[in-house]
Amino acid sequence: MPGMIINHRKKIVEESVRKTYSELNQVLKMAEAEHGMISDWRYRKADELDKWVQTYFEPYVKVINSGKCQAGSKCFGFSGIHRLGYDVSLNNANAQVPHYMVVTGGVPLAYGFIRYGGAYENVTRVRVYVKNPKPFAFSGKDVFTFVLDSSKDTSFKPFGLAGTIPYTGDGQLDRERLLHGPIRTGGCYKESPGPDYYGPGDACSAVIMLDGWQIKNDYPW
Repeated sequence: MPGMIINHRKKIVEESVRKTYSELNQVLKMAEAEHGMISDWRYRKADELDKWVQTYFEPYVKVINSGKCQAGSKCFGFSGIHRLGYDVSLNNANAQVPHYMVVTGGVPLAYGFIRYGGAYENVTRVRVYVKNPKPFAFSGKDVFTFVLDSSKDTSFKPFGLAGTIPYTGDGQLDRERLLHGPIRTGGCYKESPGPDYYGPGDACSAVIMLDGWQIKNDYPW
């Protein structure tokens, strides 16, 4: 019976991550139809994140509540994000204060948009809640990470695919390395290294996608 319950939960997460990926990019398509090419969108700097979300994302989803929230904090009744396999809350000390949004009518329950200064001002990262367990949510189980580089991409990608992990210089990281390492940061394994704004579990959305939207036996559930 416990095994059947776990498998059922995995199936729910598999479908939720797949639908989340689709919904994220449907929003971008609707916004692009109204505002033109993503590469031409305004508000690309780190301190313009609120305006970017309010202009290009919020009009196309059903928003219950939104606003600013310190990264890693509990916002609007949603659990703080914890790294895969650790009871240590995510502390984005180097991140700009993100834009947080609770929604209804789709698979995601909430979005946490994050940007960083300097070289990453074109990059928007979003951590998406597909579940909201209490008192905290785990990356790779309840919260999944996607990345949009508006200077060159036209869609959100799961964190861990080509162009979404900085510093590595590896290009497309294969499934084996994302799941078992070594990679520099954010892998889908409990011991994955990285600075505060990347951590274990960030690349789990990429692993699920590479596996055909399935959670296989070697996934760190």
